Amino acid sequence: MNTRTLFASAAVALVVLTHNAFADTPNVPAKPYRYGMPIHVAKVISLEEPRSADCEVVSAKLTYLDTSGNVEAFTYFKMAQACEEQN
Repeated sequence: MNTRTLFASAAVALVVLTHNAFADTPNVPAKPYRYGMPIHVAKVISLEEPRSADCEVVSAKLTYLDTSGNVEAFTYFKMAQACEEQN
């Protein structure tokens, strides 16, 4: 198997796995996070935030599986990803 075929196979596998991960993300209503709110995260399912070209505060959403096996979500404020990419 040559290198080109190996890279092509890996790229296809990555696309399929990424698509499946996003397709399985449940759409649950998110509660706004409050300081001190008890959360019991067993597994993070997804982290979402709007794209922003500017360094600003954005509302992000965390979807997770709690320790009881229920899918829960909350929103919280954070600095946009653009802040990490700017000097």
